[in-house]
Amino acid sequence: MDAASPPPPHRAPWGWILLAIALGLFYFWQRGAEVPKSDVTYSQVVAWVNDSKVKEVTLDEHSISGVLKAPEGKVTAFHSLVPPSDQRLVPLLEDKGVTIRVEKADTSPLWQIALAILPWVLIGGFWWWMSRRAQRMMVAGGNGPMGGFL
Repeated sequence: MDAASPPPPHRAPWGWILLAIALGLFYFWQRGAEVPKSDVTYSQVVAWVNDSKVKEVTLDEHSISGVLKAPEGKVTAFHSLVPPSDQRLVPLLEDKGVTIRVEKADTSPLWQIALAILPWVLIGGFWWWMSRRAQRMMVAGGNGPMGGFL
């Protein structure tokens, strides 16, 4: 650098700020806002329903998740697997006045894998784009890797 040339202008780190926001949103999206659910036995769930301690449940094809009216020890929310041919569960829940929600079965494993890999593909693509851009800026000269971007 020549002593007479002015220093390069200071640019705001918008790229880093956007990356930090994206990573923060991804973290909160993965974390979710769910109450941690304790895995309990199916017998315990039936006992809680019989004792009218269950407020609401969510049923899917193979499991039941729910919220208790009052904490049982440290448990406020629960999750358990359901026997495949149990015909007594839904009538019991209805008799005890439990709010029932039914969810669709889980998505395919291939779709879940694709969603898990997508952020890494985006990060890798961004990294590749930045390295190619930095390489071009080194050859052509410029204000650094983010010279024309910001």
